Amino acid sequence: MSALVAELTTDLTHLHSINHQAKSVSKGAQELQTTRSRQAHYLAWCNHNKVCDPVGADPSYNTLIGMYLQNVRLGNNYNNKQTVRSVTLRGYAEAVNKLFSLRGMPLPYVQADKCNDGTIAIANLADEETIALQREPLTEAIAAEAISIGQQADQDSADSLVANIICLARFVGPRLSEYANKQMKKITYHTWGSGTKIVRSWIAKDFTFYDKDGVQINLHGRSSDEILSLYRTI
Repeated sequence: MSALVAELTTDLTHLHSINHQAKSVSKGAQELQTTRSRQAHYLAWCNHNKVCDPVGADPSYNTLIGMYLQNVRLGNNYNNKQTVRSVTLRGYAEAVNKLFSLRGMPLPYVQADKCNDGTIAIANLADEETIALQREPLTEAIAAEAISIGQQADQDSADSLVANIICLARFVGPRLSEYANKQMKKITYHTWGSGTKIVRSWIAKDFTFYDKDGVQINLHGRSSDEILSLYRTI
């Protein structure tokens, strides 16, 4: 402002303050600040890892950005968050892309290229999030309400059956391929595409189910008609 006016009047000072406040809370300004922070983080990361030039035309920058995004995912990010969402990781990639674009260099992150290192890192994390969302489609409030209705209904009613299914699904919901060991004496792990490892903490034989008379339920190898005739009141 000093180049435009000889002296800031009281009115201009007040209006300058209002204008500054409006910019600080605007979505565009906040997004710009976030982008700049992520770019500064990338440049600092390159400096820490002795990367000679953070921006260039060499194809190996694709690999470098993939490595950087993996590091961001593992907790080395601007806000030091131990877990980040795939949309956040994509934001880091796009912020770095802008640095390359400003210098007229080929973009290292290309979303349409399924073999691009950055694309793979983001896609793997997105797949992991999708699995988690599929496993818990009901909120705690919805599940609690459905179970409450089922408990008040007749034990052979549809409401009671739905409540039992919800309880069972929320208890044994994790998939066998991810969480179940095949034997008791050896601990194994499942590794998601993002590289996250989870311990397989139980085996299928840990769970045994019974009908209301205490008879063990065995559905393996039986047709729907057989199951219905044997377990009418599960």
